Amino acid sequence: MILLCASHLTFGQIQSDSLNIEQPNDFDKWFEDLKRERDSLQQIVNDSVEKNPYLGGHRFWISSLDKAGNQRITYEVRDIRLIVKEGPYDFIYFAPNYYADKIRFDTSLNTEYQEKLKSLMTDYKRDSLKSIYSNTCIIDGLILHFKFEWGDAEMSSTISNYYLEKVVPAIDFINGIVPKEFHIYYDQKWLLEHQNNCDLLLD
Repeated sequence: MILLCASHLTFGQIQSDSLNIEQPNDFDKWFEDLKRERDSLQQIVNDSVEKNPYLGGHRFWISSLDKAGNQRITYEVRDIRLIVKEGPYDFIYFAPNYYADKIRFDTSLNTEYQEKLKSLMTDYKRDSLKSIYSNTCIIDGLILHFKFEWGDAEMSSTISNYYLEKVVPAIDFINGIVPKEFHIYYDQKWLLEHQNNCDLLLD
């Protein structure tokens, strides 16, 4: 987790620094360096999982970040429960449990959703996600962090102002349970429109 947080700090700093880049060649170099950092981070995560596997049942969680509002909502799905927590935005958002979080919604999964969860986790275990997907033409905006964990593997990704079809089933799973006030709004039309107008996508 510490390594992941360190990477976010670097990425945030690079986002800010990108506003001061004047030469196209400098920006190209920054973008290639960012890709290499992303791929290197993923290898570190894979190596860490091999040495320190998660030994619990399958679970996943999503953090929805609001930098402007200095807050974060975390949705944690584990076994037969779904818990929604709200807390301050900071660089601890890679952790599902944080002392400053307050539980806003807590419910048991019925049999239908327990089966959906098993199917969802099986599908994601066969799939893969890169550690970062980002539309670098937009600063801040919609930022979602996903993490999926099994007994012998884990997978995480931070998605910033980017539409990725692969994560839609996880979002739909949560939105099918939580009250409307906690829905994760993932606007396909808006995100794709801005992706199509940006030549600097990290994916």
